[in-house]
Amino acid sequence: MENSVEDGHFIIQDLPNLITPHMPCDQSKIVKVNYSRARYLDEYGSVYLRLKIELVNTTTGENWMLSTIAKTLPKYSVTHDIFKIRAIFKNQVGLYTTARNTIDVYLKGKGVKQGEDVMLRSFGGRINLNGSDDIDQNAVLVTTDPKCSFAGFKSVHRRTGFDFESTKAILLALAKFHAGTLALKTDKFKEFRSKVRPYLNECGSVLEGNNFEQIARIHMISALKDSGFANDIVDKAVRSFENKVSTEEADHWATFTHSNLWVKNILVKYDKKGQPLDVKLKGFQEAQYASALRDLLFFLFTSVQLVVLKQHLPDLISFYYDQFHQVLNKLEVSCDHFLRDSFNEELSRITSDGEFCKIVCALYPILGNDMHSDGSSLKDPLHITRLCFIVKEFIARDWL
Repeated sequence: MENSVEDGHFIIQDLPNLITPHMPCDQSKIVKVNYSRARYLDEYGSVYLRLKIELVNTTTGENWMLSTIAKTLPKYSVTHDIFKIRAIFKNQVGLYTTARNTIDVYLKGKGVKQGEDVMLRSFGGRINLNGSDDIDQNAVLVTTDPKCSFAGFKSVHRRTGFDFESTKAILLALAKFHAGTLALKTDKFKEFRSKVRPYLNECGSVLEGNNFEQIARIHMISALKDSGFANDIVDKAVRSFENKVSTEEADHWATFTHSNLWVKNILVKYDKKGQPLDVKLKGFQEAQYASALRDLLFFLFTSVQLVVLKQHLPDLISFYYDQFHQVLNKLEVSCDHFLRDSFNEELSRITSDGEFCKIVCALYPILGNDMHSDGSSLKDPLHITRLCFIVKEFIARDWL
């Protein structure tokens, strides 16, 4: 086997033993691996590599190519010594290998042919080469590369957001993901508890820090007052903003959630006419054991075009609910805990239990705004418009 490196000296040790058990063809043998950096994916504490793996079928002699993405730890970085980075990486390996495989097997056993197809497929992951519980420089997670020319998945610009048809496709994928994991939890709780739950963080805010939240709070008050909101509505928004996420969720709605579901972490595949065909979710660094509906609200109010929300928000919420129920019915799981009244109550509970604060704070990185550039007010018209829309809708639905 040969290796070629286009950028840097990132060679994954013992790659054949890592990925061979996960090959779609049992007779496949690695011939050559071409490495390159996928810098657009790099994030704090991790480096992404694009691996183009040339293989041969040892039975037929046919050659074929596998395009993958490998997440690794930077070999020179002090982040090796930061507990949070190590914990997140270990959890991700568990989510993409053990948890995803458990959900996939369960769904296929229930007659869902595509199984767990919302998460990217894993071709192996590990935290070291010595079999211990310690993470080291040999830690790696290999998944399919959804953006290769064959797969054809694309993302949209963070400030543009998703159109109506794309939003429906994403809600369908999200409903399948949530209902499938809740069905596993309900039907085979011991399996969920041992093979999924250990890799999920406790419910909490993705964006933390008193200074961060205080600046967002000041900006929110200023923007609402300048936009003509009455004092009592501003006060309601402030009280809801100051509510923190509970450490315990309503048990029947709590499941495997993405918890950071915005434009950057959603990929959509389109046909030649621009219609959505398939959806993949990525970026599960903050995956939590939390209410499924937290993902729903966060996605809708951070990543969908405002014109779509203004025209179709009630329909989109109902569409998710209907698709969620259809999946539960197909999996023959009781819907008694998930009736519309319970659904509506849960939406109200989570918005006043931390989700409003999380959404407001998340608008800064999502829209690409630096909150520290001016401590007194927001300057971006799109940011102000979306913030005001969120408050208006939450008030109208008695969510604040």
